[in-house]
Amino acid sequence: MEFGHQLNRASLIAVKEAGLIDAETAQRIASSLAKIEAEFAGRYTSIVLFVRDYPALENRLVELAGSNASLLHLGRSRQDMISACVHAAARDTLRHTLTSIVRLREAVLKVAENNVETLIPAYTHGVQAQPTTYAHYLLAMDECFSRTAERLIQSHKRLNQCPLGAGALTTSSFKLDRELLASLLGFEGIVENSLSANQVSPVEALLETSQLLAMLATQIGQWAQDIHQTYSNSRSWFRLDPGELTSTSSMMPQKRNPRVLELMREFGGRIIGKASGLMAIAHNLQSGMTEIRWSVDLIPDAETQQMLDLATKMVASLRVDAKRALEEINREYSTATELADTLYRTARVPFRIGHHFASKLTDFGRERGLSPTEINIEDAAKLYAELNDQASFPLSESEFRESLHPQAFVASRAGTGGPQRDEVVRMLSKHQKDLEQNASMLGAIDKDAEAAVSALSQRFERIIKS
Repeated sequence: MEFGHQLNRASLIAVKEAGLIDAETAQRIASSLAKIEAEFAGRYTSIVLFVRDYPALENRLVELAGSNASLLHLGRSRQDMISACVHAAARDTLRHTLTSIVRLREAVLKVAENNVETLIPAYTHGVQAQPTTYAHYLLAMDECFSRTAERLIQSHKRLNQCPLGAGALTTSSFKLDRELLASLLGFEGIVENSLSANQVSPVEALLETSQLLAMLATQIGQWAQDIHQTYSNSRSWFRLDPGELTSTSSMMPQKRNPRVLELMREFGGRIIGKASGLMAIAHNLQSGMTEIRWSVDLIPDAETQQMLDLATKMVASLRVDAKRALEEINREYSTATELADTLYRTARVPFRIGHHFASKLTDFGRERGLSPTEINIEDAAKLYAELNDQASFPLSESEFRESLHPQAFVASRAGTGGPQRDEVVRMLSKHQKDLEQNASMLGAIDKDAEAAVSALSQRFERIIKS
Protein backbone atom coordinates (compact mmCIF):
# COMPACT_ATOMS: atom_id res chain seq x y z
CA MET A 1 0.00 0.00 0.00
CA GLU A 2 1.22 3.50 -0.87
CA PHE A 3 2.56 5.41 2.12
CA GLY A 4 0.01 8.20 1.55
CA HIS A 5 -2.89 5.82 2.22
CA GLN A 6 -1.10 4.52 5.34
CA LEU A 7 -0.72 8.12 6.44
CA ASN A 8 -4.49 8.67 6.15
CA ARG A 9 -5.22 5.50 8.11
CA ALA A 10 -2.85 6.53 10.89
CA SER A 11 -4.36 10.02 11.05
CA LEU A 12 -7.86 8.58 11.36
CA ILE A 13 -6.82 6.34 14.25
CA ALA A 14 -5.05 9.23 16.02
CA VAL A 15 -8.02 11.59 15.60
CA LYS A 16 -10.38 8.93 16.94
CA GLU A 17 -8.08 8.11 19.88
CA ALA A 18 -7.92 11.82 20.75
CA GLY A 19 -11.71 11.83 21.07
CA LEU A 20 -12.12 14.34 18.24
CA ILE A 21 -14.58 12.16 16.31
CA ASP A 22 -17.09 9.55 17.44
CA ALA A 23 -16.99 5.89 16.52
CA GLU A 24 -19.76 6.18 13.90
CA THR A 25 -17.96 9.02 12.06
CA ALA A 26 -14.67 7.12 12.27
CA GLN A 27 -16.32 4.02 10.81
CA ARG A 28 -17.85 6.01 7.95
CA ILE A 29 -14.50 7.66 7.14
CA ALA A 30 -12.64 4.36 7.34
CA SER A 31 -15.06 2.62 4.97
CA SER A 32 -14.81 5.53 2.53
CA LEU A 33 -10.99 5.53 2.74
CA ALA A 34 -10.98 1.84 1.86
CA LYS A 35 -13.11 2.56 -1.25
CA ILE A 36 -10.80 5.43 -2.24
CA GLU A 37 -7.73 3.25 -1.82
CA ALA A 38 -9.24 0.80 -4.30
CA GLU A 39 -10.34 3.56 -6.70
CA PHE A 40 -6.97 5.32 -6.62
CA ALA A 41 -4.84 2.17 -6.64
CA GLY A 42 -1.64 2.77 -8.63
CA ARG A 43 -2.46 6.44 -9.12
CA TYR A 44 0.16 7.76 -6.75
CA THR A 45 3.37 6.46 -8.25
CA SER A 46 5.05 9.28 -6.34
CA ILE A 47 4.42 10.32 -2.76
CA VAL A 48 4.62 13.90 -4.00
CA LEU A 49 1.59 13.25 -6.20
CA PHE A 50 -0.37 12.00 -3.20
CA VAL A 51 0.24 15.10 -1.13
CA ARG A 52 -0.32 17.47 -4.06
CA ASP A 53 -3.55 15.66 -4.90
CA TYR A 54 -4.85 15.58 -1.33
CA PRO A 55 -7.54 18.26 -1.84
CA ALA A 56 -9.04 16.17 -4.66
CA LEU A 57 -8.85 13.05 -2.51
CA GLU A 58 -10.54 14.86 0.38
CA ASN A 59 -13.33 16.06 -1.96
CA ARG A 60 -13.95 12.45 -2.96
CA LEU A 61 -13.90 11.44 0.69
CA VAL A 62 -16.53 14.05 1.49
CA GLU A 63 -18.68 12.79 -1.40
CA LEU A 64 -18.61 9.31 0.10
CA ALA A 65 -18.74 10.03 3.84
CA GLY A 66 -20.25 13.50 4.18
CA SER A 67 -18.77 16.78 5.34
CA ASN A 68 -17.50 15.32 8.62
CA ALA A 69 -15.00 13.32 6.57
CA SER A 70 -12.79 16.41 6.50
CA LEU A 71 -12.25 15.89 10.25
CA LEU A 72 -9.60 13.37 9.19
CA HIS A 73 -7.39 16.40 8.58
CA LEU A 74 -7.66 17.81 12.11
CA GLY A 75 -4.27 18.85 13.48
CA ARG A 76 -2.34 18.19 10.30
CA SER A 77 -1.27 20.07 7.19
CA ARG A 78 0.10 19.17 3.81
CA GLN A 79 3.31 20.60 5.31
CA ASP A 80 3.76 17.81 7.87
CA MET A 81 2.32 15.27 5.43
CA ILE A 82 5.04 15.91 2.85
CA SER A 83 7.66 16.04 5.61
CA ALA A 84 6.53 12.62 6.82
CA CYS A 85 6.68 11.36 3.24
CA VAL A 86 10.27 12.64 2.93
CA HIS A 87 11.35 10.76 6.06
CA ALA A 88 9.53 7.63 4.87
CA ALA A 89 11.20 7.80 1.46
CA ALA A 90 14.62 8.32 3.05
CA ARG A 91 14.31 5.40 5.48
CA ASP A 92 12.91 3.09 2.76
CA THR A 93 15.79 3.97 0.42
CA LEU A 94 18.30 3.26 3.16
CA ARG A 95 16.63 -0.08 3.86
CA HIS A 96 16.58 -1.02 0.16
CA THR A 97 20.23 -0.07 -0.18
CA LEU A 98 21.25 -2.04 2.89
CA THR A 99 19.47 -5.07 1.42
CA SER A 100 21.43 -4.71 -1.82
CA ILE A 101 24.71 -4.12 0.04
CA VAL A 102 24.26 -7.35 2.01
CA ARG A 103 23.74 -9.27 -1.25
CA LEU A 104 26.77 -7.63 -2.82
CA ARG A 105 28.97 -8.40 0.18
CA GLU A 106 27.87 -12.04 0.11
CA ALA A 107 28.97 -12.31 -3.52
CA VAL A 108 32.27 -10.49 -2.91
CA LEU A 109 33.27 -12.63 0.05
CA LYS A 110 32.36 -15.84 -1.75
CA VAL A 111 34.72 -14.96 -4.60
CA ALA A 112 37.43 -13.76 -2.22
CA GLU A 113 37.32 -17.05 -0.32
CA ASN A 114 38.15 -18.88 -3.57
CA ASN A 115 41.04 -16.57 -4.49
CA VAL A 116 43.16 -16.31 -1.35
CA GLU A 117 46.35 -17.15 -3.27
CA THR A 118 45.46 -15.83 -6.73
CA LEU A 119 48.12 -13.25 -7.58
CA ILE A 120 47.19 -10.09 -9.49
CA PRO A 121 49.04 -6.82 -10.15
CA ALA A 122 48.10 -3.82 -8.03
CA TYR A 123 48.51 -0.22 -9.14
CA THR A 124 49.32 3.25 -7.90
CA HIS A 125 49.23 6.31 -10.17
CA GLY A 126 47.70 3.99 -12.77
CA VAL A 127 51.02 2.11 -13.00
CA GLN A 128 51.75 -1.42 -11.79
CA ALA A 129 53.18 -1.06 -8.29
CA GLN A 130 53.26 -4.33 -6.34
CA PRO A 131 51.75 -7.80 -6.56
CA THR A 132 48.86 -8.69 -4.28
CA THR A 133 46.10 -11.29 -4.30
CA TYR A 134 42.63 -11.05 -5.76
CA ALA A 135 41.19 -11.86 -2.32
CA HIS A 136 43.18 -9.02 -0.79
CA TYR A 137 41.81 -6.61 -3.39
CA LEU A 138 38.21 -7.81 -2.93
CA LEU A 139 38.51 -7.49 0.84
CA ALA A 140 39.57 -3.87 0.34
CA MET A 141 36.36 -3.24 -1.59
CA ASP A 142 34.29 -5.19 0.92
CA GLU A 143 35.75 -3.17 3.77
CA CYS A 144 34.42 0.02 2.20
CA PHE A 145 31.03 -1.65 1.68
CA SER A 146 31.10 -2.62 5.36
CA ARG A 147 31.63 1.02 6.30
CA THR A 148 28.80 1.98 3.95
CA ALA A 149 26.50 -0.54 5.61
CA GLU A 150 27.38 0.93 9.00
CA ARG A 151 26.57 4.43 7.75
CA LEU A 152 23.25 3.22 6.31
CA ILE A 153 22.26 1.62 9.63
CA GLN A 154 23.21 4.72 11.59
CA SER A 155 21.35 6.99 9.17
CA HIS A 156 18.27 4.76 9.18
CA LYS A 157 18.00 5.13 12.94
CA ARG A 158 18.57 8.89 12.72
CA LEU A 159 16.05 9.47 9.93
CA ASN A 160 13.39 6.99 11.02
CA GLN A 161 11.68 9.73 13.01
CA CYS A 162 8.18 11.03 12.27
CA PRO A 163 7.30 14.70 11.59
CA LEU A 164 3.54 14.03 11.34
CA GLY A 165 1.49 15.95 13.87
CA ALA A 166 3.67 19.04 13.62
CA GLY A 167 0.92 20.73 11.60
CA ALA A 168 1.95 23.63 9.42
CA LEU A 169 4.55 24.86 11.91
CA THR A 170 3.46 24.93 15.57
CA THR A 171 1.28 21.80 15.91
CA SER A 172 -2.37 22.71 16.59
CA SER A 173 -4.88 23.22 19.36
CA PHE A 174 -5.90 19.57 18.99
CA LYS A 175 -3.72 17.32 21.14
CA LEU A 176 -2.94 14.50 18.79
CA ASP A 177 -0.72 11.69 20.05
CA ARG A 178 2.35 12.16 17.87
CA GLU A 179 4.05 9.09 19.29
CA LEU A 180 1.02 7.04 18.26
CA LEU A 181 1.19 8.46 14.74
CA ALA A 182 4.89 7.56 14.58
CA SER A 183 4.31 4.03 15.82
CA LEU A 184 1.46 3.39 13.39
CA LEU A 185 3.66 4.46 10.48
CA GLY A 186 6.62 2.34 11.58
CA PHE A 187 8.84 5.17 12.83
CA GLU A 188 11.03 4.73 15.90
CA GLY A 189 10.06 8.10 17.33
CA ILE A 190 9.14 11.68 16.48
CA VAL A 191 11.02 14.75 15.34
CA GLU A 192 10.16 16.57 18.53
CA ASN A 193 10.42 20.26 17.70
CA SER A 194 7.51 21.04 15.38
CA LEU A 195 9.42 23.70 13.45
CA SER A 196 12.34 21.34 12.95
CA ALA A 197 9.93 18.59 11.92
CA ASN A 198 8.70 20.58 8.93
CA GLN A 199 11.47 22.96 8.00
CA VAL A 200 14.80 21.46 9.06
CA SER A 201 14.72 17.68 9.42
CA PRO A 202 13.28 16.91 5.95
CA VAL A 203 16.15 18.82 4.35
CA GLU A 204 18.64 16.82 6.40
CA ALA A 205 16.91 13.56 5.50
CA LEU A 206 17.08 14.26 1.78
CA LEU A 207 20.66 15.47 1.79
CA GLU A 208 22.02 12.79 4.12
CA THR A 209 20.41 9.98 2.14
CA SER A 210 21.41 11.27 -1.28
CA GLN A 211 24.97 12.03 -0.21
CA LEU A 212 25.38 8.53 1.23
CA LEU A 213 24.26 7.11 -2.09
CA ALA A 214 26.61 9.44 -3.97
CA MET A 215 29.52 8.20 -1.84
CA LEU A 216 28.53 4.61 -2.60
CA ALA A 217 28.32 5.42 -6.32
CA THR A 218 31.85 6.81 -6.13
CA GLN A 219 33.10 3.59 -4.52
CA ILE A 220 31.38 1.44 -7.15
CA GLY A 221 32.76 3.69 -9.90
CA GLN A 222 36.32 3.23 -8.62
CA TRP A 223 35.80 -0.54 -8.66
CA ALA A 224 34.41 -0.48 -12.21
CA GLN A 225 37.36 1.63 -13.36
CA ASP A 226 39.87 -0.76 -11.80
CA ILE A 227 38.36 -3.70 -13.68
CA HIS A 228 37.98 -1.73 -16.90
CA GLN A 229 41.64 -0.68 -16.85
CA THR A 230 42.78 -4.29 -16.99
CA TYR A 231 39.90 -5.48 -19.17
CA SER A 232 41.03 -3.11 -21.93
CA ASN A 233 44.44 -4.84 -22.02
CA SER A 234 44.73 -6.99 -25.16
CA ARG A 235 45.74 -9.89 -22.89
CA SER A 236 43.59 -9.10 -19.89
CA TRP A 237 43.71 -11.40 -16.87
CA PHE A 238 40.09 -10.48 -16.14
CA ARG A 239 37.33 -12.00 -18.27
CA LEU A 240 33.56 -11.59 -18.15
CA ASP A 241 31.45 -14.55 -19.15
CA PRO A 242 29.69 -13.80 -22.47
CA GLY A 243 26.02 -13.05 -21.93
CA GLU A 244 23.90 -10.30 -20.43
CA LEU A 245 26.90 -8.52 -18.88
CA THR A 246 28.73 -8.04 -22.18
CA SER A 247 27.69 -6.77 -25.59
CA THR A 248 28.96 -7.21 -29.13
CA SER A 249 29.50 -4.50 -31.70
CA SER A 250 26.94 -4.05 -34.46
CA MET A 251 29.88 -3.81 -36.88
CA MET A 252 32.90 -5.51 -35.28
CA PRO A 253 32.16 -9.19 -34.57
CA GLN A 254 35.24 -9.72 -32.39
CA LYS A 255 34.17 -7.20 -29.72
CA ARG A 256 33.07 -8.31 -26.25
CA ASN A 257 32.32 -4.99 -24.64
CA PRO A 258 32.14 -4.96 -20.81
CA ARG A 259 28.70 -3.37 -20.83
CA VAL A 260 28.14 -4.09 -17.15
CA LEU A 261 31.05 -1.81 -16.18
CA GLU A 262 29.70 1.00 -18.35
CA LEU A 263 26.23 0.66 -16.83
CA MET A 264 27.61 0.64 -13.29
CA ARG A 265 29.32 3.95 -14.01
CA GLU A 266 26.25 5.28 -15.82
CA PHE A 267 23.94 4.65 -12.88
CA GLY A 268 26.62 6.02 -10.57
CA GLY A 269 26.71 9.23 -12.57
CA ARG A 270 22.93 9.58 -12.31
CA ILE A 271 23.07 9.03 -8.55
CA ILE A 272 25.76 11.66 -8.08
CA GLY A 273 23.90 14.03 -10.39
CA LYS A 274 20.65 13.73 -8.43
CA ALA A 275 22.49 14.15 -5.14
CA SER A 276 24.14 17.30 -6.48
CA GLY A 277 20.76 18.52 -7.68
CA LEU A 278 19.21 18.13 -4.24
CA MET A 279 22.12 20.00 -2.69
CA ALA A 280 21.68 22.82 -5.20
CA ILE A 281 17.94 23.04 -4.53
CA ALA A 282 18.45 23.15 -0.75
CA HIS A 283 21.26 25.69 -0.92
CA ASN A 284 20.33 29.16 0.38
CA LEU A 285 16.66 28.33 1.05
CA GLN A 286 15.06 30.10 3.97
CA SER A 287 13.10 28.04 6.48
CA GLY A 288 9.62 27.07 5.35
CA MET A 289 10.28 27.00 1.61
CA THR A 290 8.97 23.84 0.02
CA GLU A 291 11.16 23.35 -3.08
CA ILE A 292 13.42 20.84 -1.41
CA ARG A 293 10.66 18.74 0.17
CA TRP A 294 8.73 18.59 -3.09
CA SER A 295 11.93 17.29 -4.71
CA VAL A 296 11.87 14.05 -2.70
CA ASP A 297 11.54 12.04 -5.93
CA LEU A 298 15.13 13.00 -6.74
CA ILE A 299 16.34 10.52 -4.12
CA PRO A 300 18.12 8.05 -6.45
CA ASP A 301 16.65 4.88 -4.96
CA ALA A 302 15.98 2.94 -8.17
CA GLU A 303 19.32 3.87 -9.72
CA THR A 304 21.17 2.75 -6.61
CA GLN A 305 19.51 -0.66 -6.54
CA GLN A 306 20.20 -1.16 -10.27
CA MET A 307 23.84 -0.20 -9.82
CA LEU A 308 24.31 -2.57 -6.89
CA ASP A 309 22.51 -5.40 -8.68
CA LEU A 310 24.89 -5.02 -11.62
CA ALA A 311 27.91 -4.97 -9.30
CA THR A 312 26.72 -8.19 -7.63
CA LYS A 313 26.31 -9.91 -11.00
CA MET A 314 29.66 -8.57 -12.19
CA VAL A 315 31.74 -9.90 -9.30
CA ALA A 316 30.08 -13.32 -9.57
CA SER A 317 30.72 -13.47 -13.33
CA LEU A 318 34.26 -12.08 -13.40
CA ARG A 319 36.97 -14.67 -14.02
CA VAL A 320 40.68 -14.28 -13.24
CA ASP A 321 43.26 -15.88 -15.52
CA ALA A 322 45.86 -16.59 -12.82
CA LYS A 323 48.55 -17.60 -15.33
CA ARG A 324 48.09 -14.42 -17.35
CA ALA A 325 48.05 -12.26 -14.21
CA LEU A 326 51.34 -13.79 -13.08
CA GLU A 327 52.85 -13.15 -16.51
CA GLU A 328 51.89 -9.50 -16.22
CA ILE A 329 53.51 -9.27 -12.78
CA ASN A 330 56.69 -10.94 -14.02
CA ARG A 331 56.95 -8.53 -16.94
CA GLU A 332 57.31 -5.63 -14.52
CA TYR A 333 59.53 -4.76 -11.56
CA SER A 334 56.79 -4.56 -8.96
CA THR A 335 58.79 -6.69 -6.50
CA ALA A 336 61.70 -4.22 -6.40
CA THR A 337 60.62 -3.01 -2.96
CA GLU A 338 61.37 -6.45 -1.56
CA LEU A 339 64.87 -6.38 -3.07
CA ALA A 340 65.61 -3.21 -1.08
CA ASP A 341 64.05 -4.77 2.05
CA THR A 342 66.08 -7.97 1.61
CA LEU A 343 69.32 -6.00 1.35
CA TYR A 344 68.58 -4.47 4.75
CA ARG A 345 67.34 -7.66 6.44
CA THR A 346 70.22 -9.77 5.12
CA ALA A 347 73.17 -7.37 5.11
CA ARG A 348 71.92 -4.25 6.93
CA VAL A 349 72.33 -2.17 3.77
CA PRO A 350 70.63 1.16 4.61
CA PHE A 351 67.21 1.27 3.01
CA ARG A 352 67.79 4.33 0.84
CA ILE A 353 70.98 2.78 -0.59
CA GLY A 354 69.11 -0.44 -1.30
CA HIS A 355 66.19 1.52 -2.73
CA HIS A 356 68.52 3.44 -5.06
CA PHE A 357 70.13 0.21 -6.26
CA ALA A 358 66.76 -1.46 -6.89
CA SER A 359 65.63 1.61 -8.86
CA LYS A 360 68.78 1.58 -11.02
CA LEU A 361 68.47 -2.17 -11.54
CA THR A 362 64.93 -1.57 -12.79
CA ASP A 363 66.23 0.97 -15.32
CA PHE A 364 68.98 -1.45 -16.35
CA GLY A 365 66.50 -4.23 -17.03
CA ARG A 366 63.94 -2.09 -18.85
CA GLU A 367 66.56 -0.56 -21.13
CA ARG A 368 67.54 -4.05 -22.24
CA GLY A 369 64.04 -5.46 -22.46
CA LEU A 370 64.66 -7.86 -19.59
CA SER A 371 62.17 -9.05 -17.00
CA PRO A 372 63.34 -9.27 -13.36
CA THR A 373 63.87 -13.02 -13.67
CA GLU A 374 66.10 -12.52 -16.73
CA ILE A 375 68.69 -10.31 -15.01
CA ASN A 376 71.71 -12.39 -14.03
CA ILE A 377 73.35 -11.89 -10.68
CA GLU A 378 76.70 -10.92 -12.26
CA ASP A 379 75.15 -7.84 -13.85
CA ALA A 380 73.36 -7.02 -10.60
CA ALA A 381 76.61 -7.30 -8.63
CA LYS A 382 78.49 -5.13 -11.15
CA LEU A 383 75.83 -2.40 -10.94
CA TYR A 384 75.83 -2.57 -7.12
CA ALA A 385 79.61 -2.11 -7.07
CA GLU A 386 79.42 0.88 -9.43
CA LEU A 387 76.88 2.58 -7.19
CA ASN A 388 78.59 1.78 -3.87
CA ASP A 389 82.33 2.35 -4.19
CA GLN A 390 83.04 -1.13 -5.60
CA ALA A 391 81.40 -2.85 -2.63
CA SER A 392 80.65 -6.55 -3.02
CA PHE A 393 77.07 -7.52 -3.67
CA PRO A 394 75.86 -8.89 -0.29
CA LEU A 395 73.19 -11.32 -1.55
CA SER A 396 73.58 -14.90 -2.73
CA GLU A 397 71.97 -15.85 -6.00
CA SER A 398 69.12 -17.66 -4.22
CA GLU A 399 68.50 -14.62 -1.99
CA PHE A 400 68.56 -12.34 -5.01
CA ARG A 401 66.11 -14.53 -6.96
CA GLU A 402 63.81 -14.99 -3.99
CA SER A 403 63.58 -11.24 -3.42
CA LEU A 404 62.16 -10.75 -6.93
CA HIS A 405 59.70 -13.65 -6.81
CA PRO A 406 56.01 -12.53 -6.68
CA GLN A 407 54.78 -15.37 -4.45
CA ALA A 408 57.66 -14.78 -2.06
CA PHE A 409 56.90 -11.06 -2.10
CA VAL A 410 53.31 -11.64 -0.98
CA ALA A 411 54.29 -14.28 1.57
CA SER A 412 56.91 -11.99 3.12
CA ARG A 413 54.41 -9.25 3.97
CA ALA A 414 54.28 -8.94 7.74
CA GLY A 415 51.93 -6.06 8.49
CA THR A 416 48.35 -6.22 9.69
CA GLY A 417 45.95 -6.15 6.76
CA GLY A 418 48.45 -7.36 4.15
CA PRO A 419 47.93 -9.94 1.39
CA GLN A 420 49.81 -12.79 3.12
CA ARG A 421 47.66 -15.89 3.45
CA ASP A 422 47.21 -15.88 7.23
CA GLU A 423 46.13 -12.24 7.23
CA VAL A 424 43.71 -12.71 4.34
CA VAL A 425 42.14 -15.75 6.03
CA ARG A 426 41.83 -13.80 9.28
CA MET A 427 40.22 -10.83 7.51
CA LEU A 428 37.84 -13.10 5.63
CA SER A 429 36.57 -14.52 8.91
CA LYS A 430 36.19 -11.05 10.37
CA HIS A 431 34.32 -9.78 7.31
CA GLN A 432 31.98 -12.79 7.38
CA LYS A 433 31.04 -12.04 10.99
CA ASP A 434 30.52 -8.39 10.14
CA LEU A 435 28.28 -9.38 7.22
CA GLU A 436 26.22 -11.58 9.55
CA GLN A 437 25.71 -8.57 11.81
CA ASN A 438 24.60 -6.48 8.81
CA ALA A 439 22.12 -9.18 7.81
CA SER A 440 20.83 -9.48 11.36
CA MET A 441 20.30 -5.72 11.62
CA LEU A 442 18.55 -5.70 8.25
CA GLY A 443 16.30 -8.52 9.40
CA ALA A 444 15.31 -6.55 12.49
CA ILE A 445 14.56 -3.44 10.41
CA ASP A 446 12.45 -5.44 7.95
CA LYS A 447 10.61 -7.18 10.77
CA ASP A 448 9.77 -3.86 12.45
CA ALA A 449 8.52 -2.40 9.15
CA GLU A 450 6.30 -5.41 8.46
CA ALA A 451 4.95 -5.41 12.02
CA ALA A 452 4.02 -1.72 11.77
CA VAL A 453 2.11 -2.23 8.51
CA SER A 454 0.30 -5.23 9.99
CA ALA A 455 -0.61 -3.39 13.20
CA LEU A 456 -1.91 -0.39 11.27
CA SER A 457 -4.08 -2.60 9.06
CA GLN A 458 -5.52 -4.45 12.03
CA ARG A 459 -6.48 -1.27 13.89
CA PHE A 460 -7.97 0.22 10.74
CA GLU A 461 -10.02 -2.91 10.04
CA ARG A 462 -11.35 -2.86 13.61
CA ILE A 463 -12.70 0.65 13.01
CA ILE A 464 -14.47 -0.49 9.82
CA LYS A 465 -15.97 -3.54 11.52
CA SER A 466 -17.11 -1.56 14.54
